[in-house]
Amino acid sequence: MADPDAALGIYLMKCGVEAPVAGIPARNTGDPAQLTILKGRYFLHVNSFGPGANLLPEMVRLAGRALDAIPDERPGRHLDRLPAEGQVPGSARLIRGPYALQSIVTLGEGDILLLGGRRMAVAADYRSAEGPWTLILVPYPDEAAAKTAIAHLRANLDSYLDVVRERAGGFVFKDFKNRFGEVRLTGSVLEIRLNLIRPPD
Repeated sequence: MADPDAALGIYLMKCGVEAPVAGIPARNTGDPAQLTILKGRYFLHVNSFGPGANLLPEMVRLAGRALDAIPDERPGRHLDRLPAEGQVPGSARLIRGPYALQSIVTLGEGDILLLGGRRMAVAADYRSAEGPWTLILVPYPDEAAAKTAIAHLRANLDSYLDVVRERAGGFVFKDFKNRFGEVRLTGSVLEIRLNLIRPPD
């Protein structure tokens, strides 16, 4: 991948709830059919094409040989922005473009959050007394860039999302499932809450 952040983003999208396989010297999840592995800027799959055969030991050895040749680069600490309380394990995501965003929600076409392939947004699912919901945090370099982004989002919001309330620094919308979302600007950070049972106050 282009860098360790991109590799981590793909890994988080693909791995689900991690079930690490012993003997692999890198972050991984897997079973006897497939290993999914992250190291530095590399995202690896090791597949077994022998149904019923116990090839896992050989898959682990193969992965180890490949990993020996990969430098150990560290991604940024972007996920540290997400609140820990109530976060659903295994739900954290990195977003740097439309592909990653649309796996969570369709807010509009193209680069709707003006990430430019450089800015890194983060997302995770949360549990609350009212049910599960999703948080997306998008940091911008300054408040002016954040204001430009929220104006772009509002002007190009997906037609399936109905704005039900406008307010200073944001808006509230309803989706096709009659769930609510909130977009709010806090300084240079855009906060988006999704899948809310009732509109926020």
